[in-house]
Amino acid sequence: MPTVSEFGQNSLSRRQALWVVIVALVAGLMLSIGVVLRDYWQTRQSIEKSAHQILDSVEAGAVQAAYTLDKDLAGDILAGLLKFDGVGEAHLTSEHGQLLAVRVRQAPERPAWETSFFGDHLVFSINLVHTEPQQATTQNVGKLEIVVNGGDAARAYFQRVGTEALMGLLRTGMLAWLMLWISQRLVTGPLRDVARSLESNIDTASGNVKMLAMPATHERDEIGILVVRINKLLSDVAQHVQEREANIAALARANAELTRLGEVMAHHFQEPARRLTSFAQRLLSQSSAITDPDSRQSLYFIDTQAKRLSELVRDAQRYLALDHAKVGTTSSANSGAVLRHCIAVASEKPADAEIVLMEPLPTVRLAEKFLRELFTILLDNALRYRDSHRPLRIEVSATIQADRAVFRFADNGSGIAPEYREQVLGLFTRLVPNTIPGTGMGLALAYKMISLAGGHFQIEDGIEGGTGIVFDLPLEVTT
Repeated sequence: MPTVSEFGQNSLSRRQALWVVIVALVAGLMLSIGVVLRDYWQTRQSIEKSAHQILDSVEAGAVQAAYTLDKDLAGDILAGLLKFDGVGEAHLTSEHGQLLAVRVRQAPERPAWETSFFGDHLVFSINLVHTEPQQATTQNVGKLEIVVNGGDAARAYFQRVGTEALMGLLRTGMLAWLMLWISQRLVTGPLRDVARSLESNIDTASGNVKMLAMPATHERDEIGILVVRINKLLSDVAQHVQEREANIAALARANAELTRLGEVMAHHFQEPARRLTSFAQRLLSQSSAITDPDSRQSLYFIDTQAKRLSELVRDAQRYLALDHAKVGTTSSANSGAVLRHCIAVASEKPADAEIVLMEPLPTVRLAEKFLRELFTILLDNALRYRDSHRPLRIEVSATIQADRAVFRFADNGSGIAPEYREQVLGLFTRLVPNTIPGTGMGLALAYKMISLAGGHFQIEDGIEGGTGIVFDLPLEVTT
């Protein structure tokens, strides 16, 4: 698991800084665009307003010149208009369209894009109206018109745009720094401190856990809640670690007791069973001297039950020994060769039995000893519980699924009802009377071997109502 310092480009701080810069740039850009657009419309309105103010300032003199048709006065008025910035032409006409005066000023050389931005020929005009105070009448006496070149306004506008761009960059930088500082102060920094404290407070080797200290000023916010929840989790982890250590110690004691029990069964339990069998057989060998039928039956019963006791102790010992055996080792065995050997040495195999192997059978990662024991148990069950009304048929096949071999061992015997298929995998479980040989440990041993090898074991329908055993084993590792 990476530590806080190993996240690099994926760290929350780096991603936060990147997004803060992006957001600040977008916000600053949108703000600057808004300022520039507002300035554009204000400049256009200012040009129009200034033009009308200029016209209004000379309206009275222009009315007098138009009413009296005084061309000299008209020329002086127009010359005065040309003194205003941006005014390039001025025209004064009478009511009948007579041009009383015109004045033109040569505009300075400017780039075409600058003069055309707001327009280089903006025309503004007013109608000149003369009022007779005594008669309270009005008369339209002419028209005053000026032509404004927007180049000066455009140059000033672009100067302001440049200034706004510089100010926008400065504003964006300050905004990004402020957002980053606030977010690191309130979120990223406390989270980083919590993560580092978490790393230093957990000793993965020993399992020791220390509670996190509450960050200052975060007792009542989400960071504080997070620390409280983490401390609760750490407390639960520490408790689970203690419980796990106690369970491990209890399991170690139980395993030691089971090992001791296996040793006791191997020596102390097995020995009385052997002696019972030995003495019963000695007495049976002298059966000619025993004429009482009840005594002979009792001796036979003692011999049979002693043998059964010996088999039960032997199978229980085998079951316990599996816990200490390395079933899931890296050694491999050819399942086809092992199965053919088990068939060859199988006892009580009827002459009409048909055993079909769907070759080839794969090489699996299981010690040959355990694979031979597994096949022997399955063969023994199929032979022992065959249907007496039809010839025995056994089919063994294997399919490859990913890195595992799935075996199916099916027969046409008496079968196992679905409601008992889980039960028969338990210890000493039998569905037939004790008069039929067996200890009820065969399928339990097979199930445990497959489980220890990391596989699955299940019972399903076989051939014509018989039994089907399905299990999987890891395939041989090839380099």
